[in-house]
Amino acid sequence: MKGQTFLRRRKDGVHPRLSLLGFFRGRVTLTGDGDCITDVLEICRRYALVYGTCILTEAGGLRMTASYGTAARIREIAARYGIRLTVASTEGYRSVLRFFLRRPGIPIGIVLSLLLTAVASTHLWEVRVSGNRTVSAGEIVRELSAAGLSVGDRISPEEIDAIENRFLMQSELISWISVNLVGTVAEVEVREKLPPHAEEDTSPANLVARCDGVVTACEVRAGNLLVKVGMPVRAGEVLVSGLYDSATLGYRYTRARGEIYAETEHVIEISVPYEQDRAVLSGECGRRYTLCFFGRSIPLLTRGELTRGETVERRTDLTVFGYRLPIGLYVETCYGTETVRERYSEERAMELAYYRLSREILALPGMRDLLSKSIAAVLTEEAYVLRCTVRCIENIAETKTIEVGLP
Repeated sequence: MKGQTFLRRRKDGVHPRLSLLGFFRGRVTLTGDGDCITDVLEICRRYALVYGTCILTEAGGLRMTASYGTAARIREIAARYGIRLTVASTEGYRSVLRFFLRRPGIPIGIVLSLLLTAVASTHLWEVRVSGNRTVSAGEIVRELSAAGLSVGDRISPEEIDAIENRFLMQSELISWISVNLVGTVAEVEVREKLPPHAEEDTSPANLVARCDGVVTACEVRAGNLLVKVGMPVRAGEVLVSGLYDSATLGYRYTRARGEIYAETEHVIEISVPYEQDRAVLSGECGRRYTLCFFGRSIPLLTRGELTRGETVERRTDLTVFGYRLPIGLYVETCYGTETVRERYSEERAMELAYYRLSREILALPGMRDLLSKSIAAVLTEEAYVLRCTVRCIENIAETKTIEVGLP
């Protein structure tokens, strides 16, 4: 007798995985009454039907596996003898086909994905820029797009030389470019043009004090130094003169250059009202959907008004295995705004006051060293007020041009 017979009880009905050949032959699990197991085996022997397994379950039932064709033949012959066998499950290509036929969206999606992948593999997906320092990558990508290289284009290696030449002719910031196509990615390496040296201003000028202070250090590269360390100076006082008086050559003018460091004192006052007006988003006014497909923008739908209020932009790109595809949805949502009266607690007003104070101290021009600061808080009914006295070392010299009259 062909086939294998297992007449043992088992708790589970787990069968080994199908091989590739078994997948196309299929596997059907038949169940029936355990009393007819002898008759079923006799049918298989008499008609030379090859089955997979035949077991007696813990509940006393029959459980048999066979291929698609063999299972149908066993059921047909068993029915002649009054034996009823039921199909419990099927495995193989028919089950897969039945699954996809019940869900047609899955095979359609797979076909569309394959078509999209085939089309996308011949187009440019990404432009990577390297070698730039002061020029942004976005600006270089825009200039490349104007030269004929942009995301979504179908570019052949023969066109690269012409694109590079057009780019260099129209770019005022890039002196050299190299474009290498690596699959669907364009590796772009650039060299920026050296900035032209700015013409140095040589007109006569003095260095005057920007504020009051006591001189602590002098670094003069040109001009006639009029102050010394330890001397107090007033705002507007000349520190380094651009005028030379010589007994042999007479008066000569130059442009004074250098740094005069002084110990200075500044009083900074920060006031944070407890009640302030703040603009908040009130509600959605309109929305616009745009499909971004390989660098092209395709308008889809616009609802409401987008001309008033504040616009919030959001783009969602399609990703496959963590790799961003040049396909996405761009959504612009417009919200109305309204002014609300917001009240700060004392703790919140204090946080804002100290934050603004730190920004004011950092913004002091020419500061080199912070010597000390003294902070006093004043609480009023309307605001939280900070008064800070800052002592620091800073460069107080600023250039003031000398008006020279014609003889």
